[in-house]
Amino acid sequence: MKAAPATVLSLSPAAITKAVEETFNVDIVVNTNENSIVSADIDLTFNPNILEALSISAGSFFESPTEPTRLINNNLGKIQYSLFTMTAKQGAGTLASIVFKGKGPGISQVTFDSTTTVGGIGETEALSRAEPGSYVIASAATPTPTPTTGPTTTPTQTPTPSPTSVPTMTPIPTPTSGTGGLGPTATPTPTPTTAAGTTPTATPTVSSQQLPETGIVTPTFIFVGLGILILTSGLLLLF
Repeated sequence: MKAAPATVLSLSPAAITKAVEETFNVDIVVNTNENSIVSADIDLTFNPNILEALSISAGSFFESPTEPTRLINNNLGKIQYSLFTMTAKQGAGTLASIVFKGKGPGISQVTFDSTTTVGGIGETEALSRAEPGSYVIASAATPTPTPTTGPTTTPTQTPTPSPTSVPTMTPIPTPTSGTGGLGPTATPTPTPTTAAGTTPTATPTVSSQQLPETGIVTPTFIFVGLGILILTSGLLLLF
């Protein structure tokens, strides 16, 4: 007995968001329900400004199927794919798998054309409906530039001149003697200062000399006596 068309085709995932240049897989899923199928002719349409189809291949639903048609046109956004087997199969599974790449930002619908068919045993058309998918391609994130820093400049330290110290007069402490601080007071002697580069002039020191002691010298006495004797003798001769 001939069964009514009950087979459903769909895309998995039915919706997804990817970035430009990112690749992803979309499976064509079949659910035959009461039908037993042996073939499928799939025609898909997509936006070629947003998606790029890279490949399509048989899934696991049919075992070792024949693939007479495998065409991808990324200029028109078209995929044509067909496969068949000699053994009819009933159930659900992956009929084929497509690899897409995000080409430009936007949203692209992937739809089954009206020319898509599913062949079953005892019936020329088993397809009941085909469900489309919607895919969002986001703009690639703009990398944030990393700021670059130039070489660090080390400041040059300017030497600060040291102040020249001015020599000062150093007073000599005044010694005191005797009880109660009485006694002679020594006058502080100033300490001479010498300018840089000047040779100090030595101050001559006069040393005290001891005077000869007072007394009668014997040779002087003899000469005086002789003089008196000669003077006396001359006076006697005159008289």
